[in-house]
Amino acid sequence: MFIRVLAIITFLFCYQTSGFSAPQPQLAYYLQNNFVEVGINPSAGGAISFLAPKGSVHTLVNTYDLGRYIQQSFYGGPDGSTWNGKPWSWNPVQAGSATGQPSKLLDFKNYGRFLYAKTLPKHWATGADIPDLIMEEWISLDNQIVRVHYRMHYTGRIVHPPADQEMPAAFLDHRLETLTYYKGPAPWTAAPLTRIKPAPINQYDDIPENWAAYLNENNWGVGVYTPGVSRLTFYFVGDKKSGSAYLAPIKTLPITPGMTLDYDVYLRVGSITEIRNSFYKIHSQLQRGPMRPFPPR
Repeated sequence: MFIRVLAIITFLFCYQTSGFSAPQPQLAYYLQNNFVEVGINPSAGGAISFLAPKGSVHTLVNTYDLGRYIQQSFYGGPDGSTWNGKPWSWNPVQAGSATGQPSKLLDFKNYGRFLYAKTLPKHWATGADIPDLIMEEWISLDNQIVRVHYRMHYTGRIVHPPADQEMPAAFLDHRLETLTYYKGPAPWTAAPLTRIKPAPINQYDDIPENWAAYLNENNWGVGVYTPGVSRLTFYFVGDKKSGSAYLAPIKTLPITPGMTLDYDVYLRVGSITEIRNSFYKIHSQLQRGPMRPFPPR
């Protein structure tokens, strides 16, 4: 695998052909092997902006605004902010704010085998920096799998009450209309899957296999697997300009002083059979013991 740094010309083509708005000129950093390519946007806090099979110029990630991408996002208590005409809460977001202000990338490193980014997030509603919370991510490739390790460290003094934390927030191409996951009583037994086209409002369901995928009409798309997280929120908006297939594995957690939260996410592009088989393999490996150390030491 290798890293590439390309001008946004490639991204402009991707957005124009997908129906998304084209961003302003910027750089993006990519990691690629013989199967898959992933990229982060340094002008959006290092959030994942590109995911596709090797050789494709079309990203499967929706980056219409800074609330999209595949990224970290956390929630706390009400803080007097408002968004979209309603009261909002403390909400650090990796990519940036609703007002279009990008989060600051504090550090980026190309280690050859993986990418590293460290981010000072923005408050989604106000656009203010949130200096008492730092986000980090490490991205590596293992054949067809994109492995992302996320870390959040909070040094503030306020105790934020339990809230549904997105682990992570994933906004995907609106062409991937069918949300697919397992919700029955016998996880990890290859039992039949649930397939729905979500409504354009937040919905919730259980995911005892800890993964879900958005698929196109050919049963091909993107799967997201967060081990140990068994609840999902999701919605789908099909508008060609701003539409998005959204999902987020969620866990109800408070944000407390001195808290560090680490978790792994596995992304897989392919058919539903390939996605499920890959996640079953990872699950089996985790049952036998921890995966190889990550972040790499």
